Amino acid sequence: MGEKKGSGMVGNGDYMLAALKRYFGFDSFRPGQEEAVGAVISGRDVMAVMPTGGGKSVCYQLPAARPGTFTLVVTPLRALMRDQVRHLRSRGIPAALIDSGLDEKERAEVYGRALSGELRILYVAPERLHAPDFADFSHRIRISLLAVDEAHCVLHWGSDFRPSYMRIGEFIDSLSPRPVTMALTATASRTQAGEIRELLHLADPVTVTTDADRPNLRLTVVRARPGERLEAMIAWAKRHKGSGIIYKENRKGCERLAETLRSEGIDAMAFHAEMRDADKKRVQDGFLAGHPRVICATSAFGMGVDKPDVRWVLNDGPCKSLEAYWQEAGRAGRDGKPADAILYWSPGDWRWLRHAAWEAKSRAEESGDPSRIRAAQLMDSRLDAMSAYCETRRCLRRTILAMFDPPGTRRDDCSNCSNCARDDGRESVRKPASNPYRRRREHPTRARPRRQTERARRRPARIHPPQRHRTGTRTHRRARRVLRPKQTRSTEHDRHPRGHPGHRHRHRPRRTRAPVRHLPDRRRQMSGTGRTIPIGAAELRAIRERESVLEQTLARL
Repeated sequence: MGEKKGSGMVGNGDYMLAALKRYFGFDSFRPGQEEAVGAVISGRDVMAVMPTGGGKSVCYQLPAARPGTFTLVVTPLRALMRDQVRHLRSRGIPAALIDSGLDEKERAEVYGRALSGELRILYVAPERLHAPDFADFSHRIRISLLAVDEAHCVLHWGSDFRPSYMRIGEFIDSLSPRPVTMALTATASRTQAGEIRELLHLADPVTVTTDADRPNLRLTVVRARPGERLEAMIAWAKRHKGSGIIYKENRKGCERLAETLRSEGIDAMAFHAEMRDADKKRVQDGFLAGHPRVICATSAFGMGVDKPDVRWVLNDGPCKSLEAYWQEAGRAGRDGKPADAILYWSPGDWRWLRHAAWEAKSRAEESGDPSRIRAAQLMDSRLDAMSAYCETRRCLRRTILAMFDPPGTRRDDCSNCSNCARDDGRESVRKPASNPYRRRREHPTRARPRRQTERARRRPARIHPPQRHRTGTRTHRRARRVLRPKQTRSTEHDRHPRGHPGHRHRHRPRRTRAPVRHLPDRRRQMSGTGRTIPIGAAELRAIRERESVLEQTLARL
């Protein structure tokens, strides 16, 4: 429900419904769309918070279809621009974009089409707003509507590596006449929506908020070590055959994970911001067509990607904010069918996230921009909310939606998250099994008991040689390193000489040997059986050494 309602749809309702049917093929508006479109037509600024898949783009594309208007859309990614322009052109709405891939002549051609009234909608990145050629163009054309798509980037990126987001409000104020301004996002809490309104200089906006709940999403949080996460994600991708996205924090992690998945027979590719534009387009178009089946990507992937049949989203580590996580998890299940969103985390993840927040605050303070400093100071509180989500034992859905719901709203447990499933006694996503090598290291002497038959139980026990590997050989060293690493030399022993306070004596395990009887035929008699068996070569060598020492001692006497 919106907090305020505009009345612009009274005289234009029939026209807008006809345009909705003509250009987009819908007979009716989705929740929140009619209110947002009506406010724009009546000349009011709009702050729209609508869930992923809720049709946010229609809120500014439908007013842009009116003749004699020009709409400027600020969006963060070139892939998102191209996808939107392609869809608009296919629906008969003249649209274009300006990015770094266009030369000066091509940009001048786009400006000319817009000034002549041929274009209805133009997409640009925030960095383009303050370019000299675009500044000249923006003062020569009357902009009817300025829309900031994915407006949460103003908070998440503006204080860090894309400070141009903090100057959008300054650009809006420089235009004459001032255009109607709309900010749209799927993930902004009540507090963040107020911050976005302030940073974009929205004038008494109509706030349109719809229910952020995605009941078809099954939410799961798993605490696991990095090595266990990899095993769990590989097993999940093998077990679930639908399309999926695995989010990593950096480029190298995406590439390594994609390579590992391919080695396991899983159709996977990486996607990150440092790829060439042609490679990005190839990967994105292939994913929309079903090949590859799995995308290993950074947070840059997914904004505006219209693929409704993504069945699962895995996050290898927590995000910088709970809103950012809800944005990434919302890529799954846009078709309304059941989907999974799983977050893997460990306590060590917070160390580098806190460090990244500290670096962002340092850069903001060096810039001296009050808006950047204020946004950077909020990063710690966002990390606290993300940490609380990972560690809570309450309903995960209630924890997330508490950020978006008005004060006083009460929700019941969802019965569709890992915490609710645990409380109900139902099976949830299993925690990854421990590394088998780690288990052997912790219990080097523990072995799985073998199943014995009745015949084997009647057979007398066989005494094996105590030393199964030659001392000093590679096989022996490898066996000791794998099976008994805690009984090898410590780093302190190697680092400090004998007598140093930091020196630790090397403790060898005590080996138990069967009693040896020196028989003339070099055989050892088994007690209680009357049988004799051959002894091993190592034991025979030890017997001969003892005999030689005894002979030398007797000779001295």
